[in-house]
Order: sequence, then structure tokens, then C-alpha cells
Amino acid sequence: MLTTTPFLRPPAVGAVPIPSLFKDYLGWFREPESLSSKLGTLDVFCQYALMYLVKRDQCLHSITWFCLGCDPKYKKWRKIQHFWNIMRQKMGADKFEALCARIHRNIRSKVSDPFAGEPDLFCWHPGSTIWFFAEAKRGNEPLTKHQPLWFKICEEVTGQAVRIYRLAATI
Repeated sequence: MLTTTPFLRPPAVGAVPIPSLFKDYLGWFREPESLSSKLGTLDVFCQYALMYLVKRDQCLHSITWFCLGCDPKYKKWRKIQHFWNIMRQKMGADKFEALCARIHRNIRSKVSDPFAGEPDLFCWHPGSTIWFFAEAKRGNEPLTKHQPLWFKICEEVTGQAVRIYRLAATI
């Protein structure tokens, strides 16, 4: 079952960001600019706005671009191991390994893009056992072609529904 969260409003442009947001929770990236060629466009704005909002409003840590569907041939394989270790620790190694296996078997084997369908964030509360996957969408933006299957597998394997956050801009 997909859960949808009410609209969240990202801060206005120029708002003071959380300085360690990228450095601490993306670990291996030196600069946010190396995250994506789409940085600075609206294509990835929602996921980074959501990353900021869950930290500011709910004190949650989060990571993005964790690529559960990739294999050892992926060019950033060694770098994503840091993310996977965080996820193993928070969700439990058995659930993590089972989720990766199902994603690989049911999605990655059919799609060349290792990010296809993956939620935008893996979120957790540092002092508890709370964790979940989150997807950021603009307004009524639909799920992508592969997301319903990814989200279904996630819920079946982990027992956690992917939380969908719909963001609206404030001007």
C-alpha cells in the first residue's frame, strides 16, 4: 500500500540550508554539483528539497542515489557501499539483502538503468529503529513506469510502504 503525505512546502530560494546536509549524509560526494547533471534543474529539486525538509522538520537523516539495483560492474560500485552499510544497519542485513536480490531479479534484469524505479530517499531517525523509503513528487506528478513494481517489492520484502511526499513551492 502506498502512503501519501500531505504537501510539504520547501523553503524559499536563498533560505539558510543545513550546512552538513550533503557532506554528512551523502558521505562520498565532495560537492553537491557532482550529484547529477540535472542539478540546477527541476528534475532533482524535489528530492533535495525533501532531504532538507525531513532533516529540518522531522530530524531524520537521509541518503539518496543508493542504487540498490546495480551490480559490481557499476562505475561507482565502491562508493555506494557506504550507503549500503548504513541501510543494512538500519533495516537489518537480512531485509536489505532480500530487497537487493528481489530488485535485481525483478527489475534490474529487465531494465538497463540501475536507478529505474528506486525511491528518492532512504530516511532514518538516528536514535531509533525508524526507517523508510521516501519518494518526492511535484504536485500531481505521477509515478514513473518502474516505480509501482519497485514500491510493491519494497513493501513485500521489508513490510514498509514507500512514503510519497508531494511538494508544493511557496513564492
